[in-house]
Amino acid sequence: MEALTVVVGLDGSAGSLAALAAAARLASLTGNRIVAVHVVRAHPLVTTAPVSGAGALAVADDEVTDRCHLDCEVALAGTDVPWQFEVRHGDPVTEMARAAADHDAICVAI
Repeated sequence: MEALTVVVGLDGSAGSLAALAAAARLASLTGNRIVAVHVVRAHPLVTTAPVSGAGALAVADDEVTDRCHLDCEVALAGTDVPWQFEVRHGDPVTEMARAAADHDAICVAI
């Protein structure tokens, strides 16, 4: 039987780390897999911001994305839970719903 999928939303907050830990415990017990999703919000000011301002926003987004990926590596190290990390761009609610649909998720943890 193919492993079922739990989609976990990560934004670097303590709450998202708690959701990841809970999903990891569940997945370890049930044989499910985790798809960790970080959504980079579109910045409406980027199109009108000076190049240096837009660059600073992009760097900040990259840092949060890297941190979320590292959080997954640390939280899931030493477990037998299969997982993958995805970065999506846009509205977090819309993109989390799309991720759940794309992976036929049994639940979404946020």
